[in-house]
Amino acid sequence: MLKFFRQIRKKLMEQNKIRSYILYALGEIFLVVIGILIALQVNNWNESRKTMKKEQTSLKKIAQNLQEDIDLLQEIIQEDSTIYENLSKLSNQIMDANSVDDLDPSSSARFRVPLFYPNQSAFENLLSSGQIEIIQNDSLTQRLQLYYRSIKIIQEGTDFSLRNYSRDIEKFFMEFDHVRDHPKLKKKAIAAYRDDPFLLNSLYYKNGLILRQISNYSKIMVEAQGILALIENEISS
Repeated sequence: MLKFFRQIRKKLMEQNKIRSYILYALGEIFLVVIGILIALQVNNWNESRKTMKKEQTSLKKIAQNLQEDIDLLQEIIQEDSTIYENLSKLSNQIMDANSVDDLDPSSSARFRVPLFYPNQSAFENLLSSGQIEIIQNDSLTQRLQLYYRSIKIIQEGTDFSLRNYSRDIEKFFMEFDHVRDHPKLKKKAIAAYRDDPFLLNSLYYKNGLILRQISNYSKIMVEAQGILALIENEISS
C-alpha cells in the first residue's frame, strides 16, 4: 500500500503537476488523521469495555454482600423477636412465681445479644484501591456510603448499649445467686428477685433496646433491598 502511494507521488512530481501533488498530499494527510482518529476511537472503546466489565464485576460482588446482609438481618430480627418474647415471659414469671423453681433456668434471653456486622468487603476494596469512581452511578455510590455509615451509627448507639447490658447483667447474676443447684447451697427466695430493682429493670431495659434494634435493623434491611434492586437494574442495563 505504501509502495503504491509512493509511486503516485513520484509520477506526479515527474509530470510537474504541483497542484495535483498538493491535493494528493493533503488527501494523504487527511487519511492519516482519519486513521489516527479511528485508532483512538477503537482504543477508547476497548478501554470503555474494560471499565464497564470491571464495574459489572464489582457491582455483582457488592450485590452478593448486600444479599448476605439481608439474609443475616432477617435471622437477627427473628432472633430478636424470640428474645423479646422470652424476656417478657421471664419478667411475668418473676412477678407471678411462687418460688425460684418456677422460673425457666434454661432461658438465655437475658444474656444473648445478636449483633449485625455487614459484609462490606467488595465496597471496601474499591475504596482502598482508589477505584470507587468505577461505579458510574453517583447516586448508587452515595447510597452505599450512607448505608454503611448508618450501620456504624447503630453499632455505636443501640448495639453498644446492648453490649454494655450483657456485660453488666452477667456480672450481676454472678453475684446475685448461685448459678447451679447444689444440696449445700441455698437459693434466694423469689421475693429477692421481685424486690431487686436492678433485675427487673434490666429485663425491661433490654426489651426496650431489643425493640429499638428490631426497628433499626428493619430500616437497614429495607435500604439494603433498595440498593440491591438499584444494582441489579444497573447490571441488567
